Amino acid sequence: MRQLMKSRGISQEQLAQARGITQGAFSNKLSNKRPWNTDDITFYSAYFDMPVTSIIS
Repeated sequence: MRQLMKSRGISQEQLAQARGITQGAFSNKLSNKRPWNTDDITFYSAYFDMPVTSIIS
């Protein structure tokens, strides 16, 4: 996810806002302090217009 964010110039705040969560909650997911759930993966797959497998690899 970090690599995708960097390559597209998208911040944690932007992705958190798009998902309707706080930047802190998103940061916790990025640092594996909180788990990603199926809804998260599906949302970001659609957001980036990429297959789910690309998001989770």
